[in-house]
Amino acid sequence: MPAIETHYCFALDEGVLKKKYPFAYFLGTQGPDPFFFFGQRPWKRQPFWRNVVSFGIELHHSDLTNPYFLMLEEIKRRPSEDQELLYSYMEGLFYHYVLDRNCHPYIISRAGYALENDDKKMKKQWQASHTYLETLIDLLIAEEHHVFTRKAYRYLEAPYQELVKISSLWLAANQALKKEGIDEHSYLLALNDYRKVLKLTNVPHFYSLFLTTILMGKKSQVRAMNYPLKMPKKYRDVDFLNKNHTTWLDPVSGKKRDESFLDLMQKAHEEASYISGFLKRYRQNESNKEELRKFVNGIDHEGFSPSSTKKYRSVIWPAYQKERR
Repeated sequence: MPAIETHYCFALDEGVLKKKYPFAYFLGTQGPDPFFFFGQRPWKRQPFWRNVVSFGIELHHSDLTNPYFLMLEEIKRRPSEDQELLYSYMEGLFYHYVLDRNCHPYIISRAGYALENDDKKMKKQWQASHTYLETLIDLLIAEEHHVFTRKAYRYLEAPYQELVKISSLWLAANQALKKEGIDEHSYLLALNDYRKVLKLTNVPHFYSLFLTTILMGKKSQVRAMNYPLKMPKKYRDVDFLNKNHTTWLDPVSGKKRDESFLDLMQKAHEEASYISGFLKRYRQNESNKEELRKFVNGIDHEGFSPSSTKKYRSVIWPAYQKERR
């Protein structure tokens, strides 16, 4: 991630509503994230659900050149009447990637992350911290775009037959990852689970907040997905978007950086323009896998080489800052 509404707003800024298949773009801009939610409703679990979740995780933590190029090659083999739909989805998928890789270093640094010697409970708390920062950023970005809603699951809706075509496209990506249990319906089922989780965490608000707190705990990742009615009082003076350009540390290099979240989004927009050009050239047989590989440059969705080690953090939460003094 960033979370669902930030990706939605990014797509709006790219003029997606003027496209022929806006719903396909919007689905694409959620990237492989739906796979994270496959089987997260225990009473509806499918066989191989852990494999499907790990499929999404591996896509986020690897060079996407091979799996995504395989998807592009698969589109060329599809009927001509389906290709525009699928290229729209793929362009959205790349939009997700460029926003992730530019914004994630900031989120990881400011939310914090688990260290090797942290116990299981602490690791869960850091995961919740990451999710909650994304939730608050979602709230701020969506409010700036005047589109905030607790019914964000609606951004994942599309005609069923189009969803079937999109879902089967992920089989091509799995030729690179070779995960057992991935079939033509995996994405479709994961998307449905994602919608249900979004409803559970946010609709209706007070019921969802109470239920997730009781079931999962106050510091759980699921509860952290709940959008507050308004910015909590204790965080109203926190510059979550870093509009004041406070220094933060790059999680891998430790380099001092001061970009705002909006600066990082703008950099992602510049890269999205390149991706749009790449896809146009690809459809005209004027670009290839090596051009894509050069653009990706071995950088995963977190914004680093998959083999890199995170060592630095600049946690934004006031309570953490007080503890460190």
